[in-house]
Amino acid sequence: SFILGAGLMPGVTGLIAWYASALAQILFDEVLAVDLYFGDVDNWSLTGCEDILALTFDREAFGWYEQGQWKPARGINLLRRSRRVNLPAPFGKRTLVTPQFRRELTTLASCYDYPRVASFVAPQLSRHTLHAWLYIALVARVSRARAAHHLQSLLGKQCRRIGIGSVAEARVRGSREGAETRL
Repeated sequence: SFILGAGLMPGVTGLIAWYASALAQILFDEVLAVDLYFGDVDNWSLTGCEDILALTFDREAFGWYEQGQWKPARGINLLRRSRRVNLPAPFGKRTLVTPQFRRELTTLASCYDYPRVASFVAPQLSRHTLHAWLYIALVARVSRARAAHHLQSLLGKQCRRIGIGSVAEARVRGSREGAETRL
């Protein structure tokens, strides 16, 4: 057993992607994509919220690897690469996820010539939180500390609204005997 929140992101997220990749190497003739989905709904500490903001505004993290090459996603391309996926509770069906590359996957992307290695974060962006995220983004331009306080408040409200929980899930798409297969 392990304690979620103690090295989940980064840490366990990278191990999950590597483990899924190793299984796919055994089960598939060809690996087409390794996608990691992660998110956490919890009462985050102020320091944790500062870390979330640092990652959220790290423009270099938006994108993924295709054929071993980094493909940045900025502006409208970031929105185009966002998608809706079904995740376990508390996230649920059709959760909006955005590409945010986990640096611990860089070695995986460079070791294997997979057509795509990507990771997506579930940023808790919904009609309930959009206005708060926009406000936090504006405040962060002036004071990251104040923005972290607002984010901490927003995450606390989300915990009360949808519950506490985490997800770290790797999905691998490949082929076996000519048919597309998923893991």
